[in-house]
Amino acid sequence: MVVKIKSLRQTIIMICSAFFICLLLSSCEKSPSTAVVSTDDPPVISTEEDTSQVNIGSMANTTAFADLSDFSQKGNLRLLQVDAYIDGYASDEGYYRMVPRADGSNNLCYIDFATKQEIYLCSQPNCTHDNNTCTAWFPTVTGLHLPIPVGDRVILIHGGASGYEEVLGDDSLPHIDIMQPDGSDRKTIFTFPASSSIAPLVMDSLACDDEYVYFCVENYSAEATTRTLCAVSSQTGEVFSLMDLPEVEQKIAGVDGTALLFSYVADQYDLSQNIADVDVSVMRYDVSDGSQTPLFSHKYTDVGTCGTDAYWLLSSDSVLHGYDLKTGETRFEAPVSLPDELDLTQLHCDGLFDGKLLVHGYYSPEINEAGTLLYYAINTEDGTVSQLSHEFVDAWGNHSPGVIAAQIDDNFMFIYGADAKTIQFPFADGSTTDMEYNVYQYAFMKCSDYWGNQSDYTPIAKLPE
Repeated sequence: MVVKIKSLRQTIIMICSAFFICLLLSSCEKSPSTAVVSTDDPPVISTEEDTSQVNIGSMANTTAFADLSDFSQKGNLRLLQVDAYIDGYASDEGYYRMVPRADGSNNLCYIDFATKQEIYLCSQPNCTHDNNTCTAWFPTVTGLHLPIPVGDRVILIHGGASGYEEVLGDDSLPHIDIMQPDGSDRKTIFTFPASSSIAPLVMDSLACDDEYVYFCVENYSAEATTRTLCAVSSQTGEVFSLMDLPEVEQKIAGVDGTALLFSYVADQYDLSQNIADVDVSVMRYDVSDGSQTPLFSHKYTDVGTCGTDAYWLLSSDSVLHGYDLKTGETRFEAPVSLPDELDLTQLHCDGLFDGKLLVHGYYSPEINEAGTLLYYAINTEDGTVSQLSHEFVDAWGNHSPGVIAAQIDDNFMFIYGADAKTIQFPFADGSTTDMEYNVYQYAFMKCSDYWGNQSDYTPIAKLPE
């Protein structure tokens, strides 16, 4: 059997609404576990230079949270969006991402912005990158795997693969690795129980500052499903439990200085409800002092993202809303002109760049016709709309937007194509199936040319076969 998908996470998002998937994930039966450590004491912020960096080799692989009194938030926060079109994260020098192998394992790869070339993050000559002697090799593609450059190191988040304990052993457990930017000195520093998952919800994003990566852990027991905000230090390897997240589907949705913005479903809901009627609330949590501030509410189907000056949302009545990040007050409202054929409850947000909110959707004039891609940039200054022509066609004829992955000075790195790869995807019973996976291909283009729908770009040199 051959299963065709764009990416493991994108399959979930493309074929099901976030409403149904989130409900199924939160209601799955899991084995009981010990409750995650929590505290009522707020973390403290420090502006002093950190001189306590610990050598990676001396870090322990632990299951115990560190004392919260040792936590001090460092610098302004940056949102790490988790999305079907995002396969990695950028530092100032390059882009880290995971690329699956045909045998169902994973390779950590690096796109160098200076040379515009992608390499395996391995310095061994003549390495085949297919076993644990290689710094770029990881044993499984199953589950969530995120390489995140922070400070002068790279944190690797492995979300866990529940039910795969017999097939993958300890590799099925949610865990965190740390390494040097060149892939050396990699070490597992924290392991969660099998009854936990890291960032399992749809669009369950993360954040980082100058030292820490912030992420949500979901914990399952026979009595309840709970969520907790955690942080891992790139300097010491310590993992902290910062606060419990008691609301339904509470997850990181944005950042503002030293504050995290959380979204959550205002009330419990069930499958009988219309997703367009479900309300989502947004609240502010200041990591520096632990204060919490309710901000605003919106509908589940509204799409948007957090910018540096406001939280931008496009509602299903075709109005662009801008909300103040500290008070939640409405700072901007303007009607947006989009085609009537476009179902605004089915749009996808592709980020915010140069003051433009990017969204895309599909419409079908006839029920049996393939959907036509529509990709737009909405100016957050006045609500004017520009249609973008950047798109690529995958191996099966699916049209997708040329999403921006990173901005480097006055250039965008964006997706211009995808190469299909057949991998042996494992099932929990030990059997496998051939699964086709699209590996995104990137190119550089001047920002002004991107907005002007120009077609000249510089492709990133692909990985050697």
